[in-house]
Amino acid sequence: YEGDPSVAQKSDGEIIEVHGKALANCAGPWAAHVAKMLGYETPVYAVRRQVSIFDVRDFDMSPYGMMIDPSGVYFHPEATNILGGYAEHEEPKGWNLNYDGEDFFQEKIWMPLFNRSTKFEQLKHLTGWGGLYEMTPDKTAILGQVEGFSNVYENHGYSGRGAMQSYAAGRGLAELMHLKKFETLDLRSLNGGRFKRNELVPEGLLI
Repeated sequence: YEGDPSVAQKSDGEIIEVHGKALANCAGPWAAHVAKMLGYETPVYAVRRQVSIFDVRDFDMSPYGMMIDPSGVYFHPEATNILGGYAEHEEPKGWNLNYDGEDFFQEKIWMPLFNRSTKFEQLKHLTGWGGLYEMTPDKTAILGQVEGFSNVYENHGYSGRGAMQSYAAGRGLAELMHLKKFETLDLRSLNGGRFKRNELVPEGLLI
């Protein structure tokens, strides 16, 4: 097909028909796969991020919200425990969902927190998991109409900021799809075509 967003082809050759007036690619780490099915490319990729759940003895964290240590470790209360995470910038691209367990907790979470405060001396690792962030070359989200398509849009690449930016992103995408323009915020700089034009929007804070 040529530019028809209602028809997509899977990697195994199967043809999929999608009926609707418009289509939004909001597939997160899988956005590049969906884009390929629709006949375009987007530079988003998946990378593993890990978080640990641990107990802080003799210190009540419940009155506090999310904190980000200068080391890059972030942590916040999670029920009666604490959730902490750290973005390993040397982590390779890919679909690794494994959790490195006690080793990750001891090296990446406990040591920086203990260096911050002796209140974190006695931490007990409970559990944790690995998941996927969706990343872009400039570490900033992609939002806008796909160039070359009249009714295909995309909204992905938020790494760990999806929840924080979801209200503005959702409103912006809705305006663009319904009104064909942004009204509340000017989000044109987030269009995916910026990578071809070398008009990057670098984001320096990654957690």
